[in-house]
Amino acid sequence: MKNFIYKSLLLAICSTAVIACKPTLELTVVNPGTADFTRFVSIGDGTPGGYSDASLNREAQLVAFPNLLAEQFKLVGMHGDFAQPLILPYVSTVNGHTYTGIGFENGKVGTQYDLQYRTLCGGKPELHPEMIDSSILKSNDLLAVLNFKVEPPPAGGYYNNLAAQGVKLIYMNMKPNWFHAPKTSSTSSTYWTKISSTLGTTGPLASTMLQDAMVQKPTFVSINAGGTDVLRFAKSGGDQDNGDDDMITPLSEFHDSLYSLMNTLTAKNAGKVKGVIVNIIGLSSFPYFNYIKYNGLVLTSTQADELNTLYAGQLTFHVGTNNYVIDDQSATNSCKCRQIKDDEYVLIEIQDSLRWCYGIGSKVPLRKRWVLDETEINTVTTNIIAFNSELKTAALTYNFAYVDGYNSIQQVVKGTQYEGITLTSEMVNGNQFSLDGLDIGAFGQATTANSCIDAINKKYGSTIPGIDATKFSGVIFH
Repeated sequence: MKNFIYKSLLLAICSTAVIACKPTLELTVVNPGTADFTRFVSIGDGTPGGYSDASLNREAQLVAFPNLLAEQFKLVGMHGDFAQPLILPYVSTVNGHTYTGIGFENGKVGTQYDLQYRTLCGGKPELHPEMIDSSILKSNDLLAVLNFKVEPPPAGGYYNNLAAQGVKLIYMNMKPNWFHAPKTSSTSSTYWTKISSTLGTTGPLASTMLQDAMVQKPTFVSINAGGTDVLRFAKSGGDQDNGDDDMITPLSEFHDSLYSLMNTLTAKNAGKVKGVIVNIIGLSSFPYFNYIKYNGLVLTSTQADELNTLYAGQLTFHVGTNNYVIDDQSATNSCKCRQIKDDEYVLIEIQDSLRWCYGIGSKVPLRKRWVLDETEINTVTTNIIAFNSELKTAALTYNFAYVDGYNSIQQVVKGTQYEGITLTSEMVNGNQFSLDGLDIGAFGQATTANSCIDAINKKYGSTIPGIDATKFSGVIFH
């Protein structure tokens, strides 16, 4: 099938961080400055682990930004290879196809996303993010999927890239069932069990992410964490379907976990361990929350009349675009519903139901689970700002480089020019995010590395060359 490849020029995005500037790709002298890159370890969540297109897939793992950073760090003294837990191919027992991408999130299992043609509201086929194959959702394939395997680390060694999908910052030095640490059946522990160096014989993990990092005696560490501590709540529509996994980490626990992590990383080699910390970007930057427009309910005259009759004056509809109808138990009308405000979000997960265009979100209000209302958005934003303040202070306290994408990404959200090309945070054509609307793709991973290199060079006086991000693709249409 014909391939359509969307590429754009350099966009600096740091996982949860973006910097709209072009890195220096050619430096006359290469040196580490005051940092020691001998042993590099990465800890964090799905982004540095290469989670993309709603799956852990080999192609994305190979271009995860810590892996790209490691290639540049070899120029300034990094020893050995950067061991990464690459997923092994999985053969579906349902259809016999081989896949290198497995997604397991919020209790859903499937292959990675691709763009496929679907008939949506306009009545014409449109490219739409879909699982390449959803048949593995069937029960006879489910167990095999959950038992996916990864390449083993070097003999007697450990993975350098310890990042795992679903891991909150508070999980990194905790075992399952400790306070708000993950339950053994949670998303994060499902991935972490594939990476952990030692597994308990009867259940809980015998090692934590921090322990596996420390045994390697790292001299340089990248930390990309904190987003999951708040975004799991946002992804649940504030419903917290998965209990503690979906709750926003209390600020006191976030603070204590962060400083426990930093103290442990630097204690045995005080002043010599260096690293880079990236912060968390806001909700408005993610297509996951703004891909579905609040006023996507397009009505004919007959449909508008029908809804006006159905809601008997409680809500008003007209021909053309209308705001979706959502549940609101605080509403004073008899339907306990209202039309969504223009600054509230419909989550991308409900898009399959909305594609019929007339029914869900109109005759039947959208459940709270699929909506982030004004109060919930304010809660998430307040916590992101507070978490970023903690991350910045920790970076200053422990002499780590810091990348602030929360503010710099706003240039891209609003639209910015780079060598005549308009860059936006739009899904698919924006080239920043993968098809799940929340994780970055190959192009973003490459520029993530550049954003981090820029911060490292400024902090430690190093002269690490940047990466030519234009060699990496954006979204590929199959």
